[in-house]
Amino acid sequence: MLWVLDPYDWESIPFELVARCLNARRDEVIVTLFTEELHRFCSDPNKAPAISRYLGTEEWTHLRSIRDQAERKVAFSEMYMSRLREMGVHAGRFGVAKRAHMPRYDLVFATHDPAGMECWNGATWYLDRFAGGNASLEVAAAPTLFDEQPMTDPLVQELENYVGSELGFARLRELALAKGYKETHLRAALTTLRSRGQAIRVDGVSTRTEWPEASVVRFYAETDVAPG
Repeated sequence: MLWVLDPYDWESIPFELVARCLNARRDEVIVTLFTEELHRFCSDPNKAPAISRYLGTEEWTHLRSIRDQAERKVAFSEMYMSRLREMGVHAGRFGVAKRAHMPRYDLVFATHDPAGMECWNGATWYLDRFAGGNASLEVAAAPTLFDEQPMTDPLVQELENYVGSELGFARLRELALAKGYKETHLRAALTTLRSRGQAIRVDGVSTRTEWPEASVVRFYAETDVAPG
């Protein structure tokens, strides 16, 4: 079952309720996360108990020290998704803005199946073709300005963290999906690193596809391939 939890206030959907909706193996959830309210009221001691029930943890108070509004909102979303992942599910987010301004709230998706993340990420990148992160009703699914390419630099930087490691394509796809990217973005990021000599296939699989499903990739540091 797909549960869509979209109440008028956060007290109606404590984290415990969201967790119960994910009890069955095929259950999925889309829940509204009120990041605007979390940002506004996190410093109010009277709201702290309600926030803790909403997030399913009391270990959020350090986020008060984040002064930038956008950064703090993302931090709350990341914490919420971390709580979901602790349950063994996959999670992603998409910000909903008002008239192209900063996101007013997030839609958080949770699923037991990586295939669910493929569908979710495909939808988020359709709505925001540059970053896959947020959109308003006015700009959703709009073409990017000057045919800008999708912003995959963060994914390239993430893959650079695996210097000295060998990972199979299936594992790399899982990592990319968890970061909110599509498989096409992963292939593009690997090609970027390959052009720098930082990602080399070591599997010996013969195929017309540059990054086949059975491929194994070894990552090198930029200094390993520097001239001289």
